[in-house]
Amino acid sequence: MKCIALVSGGIDSPVAAYLAMRCKFRVTPLVMDNGSFSQESVRKAGAIMGALKKYKKGEFHYVVAPHYKSLQEFVSECPRKLTCILCKRMMLRVACRLAEKGGGKAVVTGETLGSKASQTLKNLGVVSQASNLPVVRPLLALNKEEIEKIARGIGTFDISSRGGEHCKAVPEGPSTKANLEDVFEAERNIDVDALADWAVENSKKVKI
Repeated sequence: MKCIALVSGGIDSPVAAYLAMRCKFRVTPLVMDNGSFSQESVRKAGAIMGALKKYKKGEFHYVVAPHYKSLQEFVSECPRKLTCILCKRMMLRVACRLAEKGGGKAVVTGETLGSKASQTLKNLGVVSQASNLPVVRPLLALNKEEIEKIARGIGTFDISSRGGEHCKAVPEGPSTKANLEDVFEAERNIDVDALADWAVENSKKVKI
């Protein structure tokens, strides 16, 4: 089964992509370019993808999609406490569009329950509502130590651990129990479909 896997510069998402590959998913990693908000994912992408390539037969490539335009809209036009939720929802929209263009049937993410404000059970439900494809979260049943052990085993841990960069779009008080109606109201302040379409149209394929 083809899928898109959202992969950042952190420890968790490369492990999720690897586990999907191990389960015979045909994975295309997607890296979101946050522009001036944070370049960590883009900066580490080549090294992380080089490590993941070992676990996929044949041609391997990943996709980089611009995300900074959406982040700017969230920061300037929407309630700041919802920025992380809106960010995750937009990433899912872009991933779904790219998956469907390539015949993909699912989106894989590296979310773990409760590790961040946007990853509480309540917020995961709100985030998932933005996806029209199944969202596969391989790490939900694993703890931090188990995830790090896998990351070390596949060669991504040291890469992901280098010089973490804080995303400038993250608010001081992110919502941990976002209300879906509040999110809908926030998204009415911007054109989410146009932003997602722009990100897809300006995405780039990178061969490894």
